[in-house]
Amino acid sequence: MSCSVTMPPMIARPPRLRIDLGGGPLGDEKIARYRRYLGDAYRPEEYVVVEVSGLPGGHVIGDVSKGLPFRESSVDEVVCVHVLEHIRDLKVAMRELHRVLRPGGVLRVWVPHCFSPIAFGDSSHVRFFTFETLSQFGQQSSGSYYYDFHFEDVQSRLQIFRRWYAPRPWDRLLEQAVNCDQRRGERLLKILPYKEWEVYCRLRKASRNAGSLT
Repeated sequence: MSCSVTMPPMIARPPRLRIDLGGGPLGDEKIARYRRYLGDAYRPEEYVVVEVSGLPGGHVIGDVSKGLPFRESSVDEVVCVHVLEHIRDLKVAMRELHRVLRPGGVLRVWVPHCFSPIAFGDSSHVRFFTFETLSQFGQQSSGSYYYDFHFEDVQSRLQIFRRWYAPRPWDRLLEQAVNCDQRRGERLLKILPYKEWEVYCRLRKASRNAGSLT
């Protein structure tokens, strides 16, 4: 898809194109939630919100399953906060996100962990994730042969469900322990009666010169 984005008059085009996929309406609750995810430096005016037709809060109408209205290799960062669990064809969505990212661009994804009740409690969730589900989209993965596109670097982290909770010091200690050995830590989540958990993944598209992202 080669079409460009026409920004509404009240929204200035940012110097770096950052996409908030399925971010919804802006309000104090969303700002507080996103700062738990992205840090205190989060500024909503720096992101273009993409929503499917008819949903509130979007600057641009687009469906990641059908094609986003951005040129190839034009986007610096895509943020997906609890979106991919609603997508039926993950391969199609990930290929489209890979397409629009520039070389060295970053995709940041948060999804419910499959052992948390919240993963099954929402009837609109159609797929479930472990810490390594998205790793197969990495070029070094043993399962990379499933796909004809790859990210250069994929990192994942198990963490407290920040959509609801602001992590406390003991939460961060528990997260650190669980992530020391993610496979064993993931098994611990089956029996750990402590809050909801989610998976954070950071995927970086390869730079043209194969250099590191700064």
